[in-house]
Amino acid sequence: MKKLVILFLIVFGLAKLGLAIEINDLTLDNLHDQINLEFKLDIPEIYLIRSALDEGKKVNIEIRTSLLQAKSIFWDSTLASKLLVMHLSKDMVQNNYILTMGKRKFLSKKLEKILLNIKLIKLSLGPWNKIRPGKYKIRIETQVTSQDVPTWVKTILFFWNFNLSGPDTFTMELTL
Repeated sequence: MKKLVILFLIVFGLAKLGLAIEINDLTLDNLHDQINLEFKLDIPEIYLIRSALDEGKKVNIEIRTSLLQAKSIFWDSTLASKLLVMHLSKDMVQNNYILTMGKRKFLSKKLEKILLNIKLIKLSLGPWNKIRPGKYKIRIETQVTSQDVPTWVKTILFFWNFNLSGPDTFTMELTL
């Protein structure tokens, strides 16, 4: 019995580790005197999001991008930060997946087609004149959350992570 419980915990724990968002082709430029950041998102285990949406859950993909000035003694200081939240849901009547980003809305019967709209992310982090010669870090934090967990459950099970993924942090250091 003890072995069965341990096996269940291991399998259940590994199942929670399945979803990850990958960041590829990260670039930083100063087009039009702005701090422009561009990167590609890849979600290899899309079936986990699909199964949550097919169960009627609402899913958020959150990406917080920050530009930090690296310091050797004290904490890094944040020069610019931007939060991008994408809402995913499913219309069960018409069998359409729905992606909402700000005021834009995309509909499709195929989740893969919807997620092509977030394959390439382009962000402006403010004016380039904030940048002085020195060391900097670009930090991208991602997480995929299910919005259908009641608050009272989150309060009681405060030690449990209800996210489908993350939070995951990607950091790139650079010298300008």
